[in-house]
Amino acid sequence: MVFSGLVNYRHLIATSCAVAVAAGTLAAPAQAAVDPIGAECRAATAAANMGQPIPNIANFLLSSSENAVDNGVLRIYAPEKYKPYITEATDQWANATGGLMRFEYVDQPGYKVVAVREANLGSYVVGRVQGNVNNMELLLNPDILRNGYYESLVMTIAHELGHAMGLAHSCDDALMKDGSNRGKVAKTPQPLDAQVLIQANDLRAARLSTTTATPTPEPTPANNGNVYEWVGERNSTVVEVAPTPVRTTVTWEPETQPSTSQKSTERRTTVVETTIAPEPTPEQPKRVSPLAIILPVAAAAISAIGLGFAFKRSWF
Repeated sequence: MVFSGLVNYRHLIATSCAVAVAAGTLAAPAQAAVDPIGAECRAATAAANMGQPIPNIANFLLSSSENAVDNGVLRIYAPEKYKPYITEATDQWANATGGLMRFEYVDQPGYKVVAVREANLGSYVVGRVQGNVNNMELLLNPDILRNGYYESLVMTIAHELGHAMGLAHSCDDALMKDGSNRGKVAKTPQPLDAQVLIQANDLRAARLSTTTATPTPEPTPANNGNVYEWVGERNSTVVEVAPTPVRTTVTWEPETQPSTSQKSTERRTTVVETTIAPEPTPEQPKRVSPLAIILPVAAAAISAIGLGFAFKRSWF
């Protein structure tokens, strides 16, 4: 079906999920094990809002074979045109978990990799996750992107990624709430969604193990040394932009060397090279040779005698 006009996404999700349930197209493990507005959900929501563990966490989870999180990382294989929307959705999850949940794009499907692709899901179904950790797929109805429902697309991806990370349908006012059930669906991950994800995957311990126990690989400079690339597991590549090295060298240049008014912008770390000249030695008094005194006096005397003879001749 081609969607027309403006669509209220909450209504769209509710309608989609209702149709999917009626048709049997949603995987059974994704169905909520809790009443979204019942006492258990109210207790879980209150605990999450206070940053406390959720009791009966298993009621909010899928089976371990449906959880693609690998030591705090979810790897995603996706078409380029969907990556901006996937990144927006994964940023929402990362922010909701305080950076504990991480995501990586990889270049091929595989074990614990979520492969995103388009699929004809029927009249009103907008997205679905199927398979297990060996062949997990996130299917998207191409009509959402084709018709410009970008907010709906991001919300769909965020919700379905929640299933890929092992989260079942949950409670009122949560992103992972079942749209066909009672209560409201949030557009972004809420404290309950984040706490279920953190608690189920022990994300705090996973982050601690990756930051303290795992040695940091040596980066390989590329692109003039401003981009570092690490080739990780499962054909993944994490690219980190490194700051431009700052290096400035200050030296005394010979006077004959032409100066330039343009400063180098490539070297900025200040390295001052100072040349210390040796202390000058006291000047010794000059020794004057006796000849240097006698010869000028003798020359003056001879000159005076010559002038005397010349005067006498002219006088007499």
